[in-house]
Amino acid sequence: MRHPRVAILAILLATVLGVAGGTRLTVNPNILELLPPDDPTTMAIQRLNDEEGGPNLLTIAMTGQDDAVLHGFMQDLSARLEAMPEVVFALYELEPEDAWRIGLMQLEPKDLTLLRDRLKAANALGPAVSNPFVAGSLLSLGPMTEKLKGDGMSTQVVPGTDGTARILVRPRESAYNTKFLIPFMRQVHEILDEMDPESQGLEIAWIGGAYRHAMEDIEGITHDLKWTALASMALVLTLISVAFRDLRAIFLIFVPLLIGTVWTIGYAGVVVGTLNTFTSFFTAILIGLGVDFCIHLYSRYREERARGGTLEGAVVRAWDAAGPPCLTACLTSAGGFCALWTAGFGGFRQLGTLLAGGVILCLLAALLVLPLLILFRETQPNAVPLKRFRFPARQTPPTYRLAPLLLLLAAMVTLLAAFTLPRVGFEYDISELRARGMAYEDLSVEERALAQDSYAPVVVSYPDTASLRADHIRLSEAIAAEKIPEFGNVLSLYSVIPPDQEQRLSVLAEIAEQARNENIKYLPVQVQKNLTKIAEAKLGPLTAADLPN
Repeated sequence: MRHPRVAILAILLATVLGVAGGTRLTVNPNILELLPPDDPTTMAIQRLNDEEGGPNLLTIAMTGQDDAVLHGFMQDLSARLEAMPEVVFALYELEPEDAWRIGLMQLEPKDLTLLRDRLKAANALGPAVSNPFVAGSLLSLGPMTEKLKGDGMSTQVVPGTDGTARILVRPRESAYNTKFLIPFMRQVHEILDEMDPESQGLEIAWIGGAYRHAMEDIEGITHDLKWTALASMALVLTLISVAFRDLRAIFLIFVPLLIGTVWTIGYAGVVVGTLNTFTSFFTAILIGLGVDFCIHLYSRYREERARGGTLEGAVVRAWDAAGPPCLTACLTSAGGFCALWTAGFGGFRQLGTLLAGGVILCLLAALLVLPLLILFRETQPNAVPLKRFRFPARQTPPTYRLAPLLLLLAAMVTLLAAFTLPRVGFEYDISELRARGMAYEDLSVEERALAQDSYAPVVVSYPDTASLRADHIRLSEAIAAEKIPEFGNVLSLYSVIPPDQEQRLSVLAEIAEQARNENIKYLPVQVQKNLTKIAEAKLGPLTAADLPN
């Protein structure tokens, strides 16, 4: 107070440094980085990300009444997405020849054996098979007839249901690289807006995957950081206004709090560097805690000033009286927040660091800035701040007539809380922490099905192909028998290349031989076309190199 210019300059310098440090703060939606790095699950996921780019994709699902329009739109969208330099691939459909070869290998051995036997019988009958009744009896193969049609073999990589078509997009960078993610997702939405699917009778059914959710998390964290801080400030200002009924008091209490918050944001940018879902609201907590110091110090100053004496003397007496209790409260709160450092989850540790340092900085701002503001406010050195401020002439002992009733109510509430304590559970679904309308429970039945299809899979690695093959067969059979209701599907190399590929190829070779028989000309035209395609197909074994990368 005796050197206000120097003090103000130092405070302004610290505030500028706080703003500069705050500009370093970024948003990190990657929860994996908050988990213990030496945990086996964390290490396994990190290894998967390093070796294979991770299981995360961007899924775009479209619906439409006209299959031809939908198919054409998805082809165009796939081409546009794949042309983006940020995209490795955008899978919608296979090459027709690849789809035919892969589709043949999906026919069950019993169906292939049935086709071979009936084809032998048809060739043996010769011209007699041209009779529609005979041909209908021999070649009625049910659903398999549709599978054998060249135009019936689906070329979609991930075929949809109920008029839904999907594209799988693999971007070049991680979903948690915010510098890549934000412009990438903005460009994807610009492409969709430019193509205007609604004008073609189509609808975007779902955009899912880690990239969509990471973008939502970034928007949510940014929203929470801004609006929780503003809401907290608004409530604090309102309560201070009601309590003091003096605009000058609001200014004196609020400015140190604001400066302390700026210092804390700069501290956060230097010490933590990133904000996440669990730390984005730290400013709201800090404002609620930090305002107490200014209120206690200023209120005590008013009491001391009302008793008379100089301005500096009133500040000294107020700071001597209220300063140690404020420091004790500050260190107690900071110590409690430091207890979060023992948590294994990084989000809690970061929150403890931010709040522990922030509450100390808020107290420091109150101790240093408030005297300068008081000096600025007091135009007359010996003036009393508020003329309305009066001490009561006589203190009367308080009476607590309602104390027994209030004690009884408190006991009842405590007893009720004790009975309801066992009902407290834990929420393990992180999607429930998202903004209203974005949680899994808020989705429609159709959206839930599409969301499940876009979930990242549980990935299991095997030391050799024999172990992979054995487990693929075992799990597929268990799922088919509904012994593992928690499993929706098993996907591996052997989902496309069946384990009994040699057996199926042997039967297909016999079918191809029968398809070259001259009596095939007596079969229906569509059947001749399908059999000719089998006869001309390359029936060698499928390998991983034959599949889309």
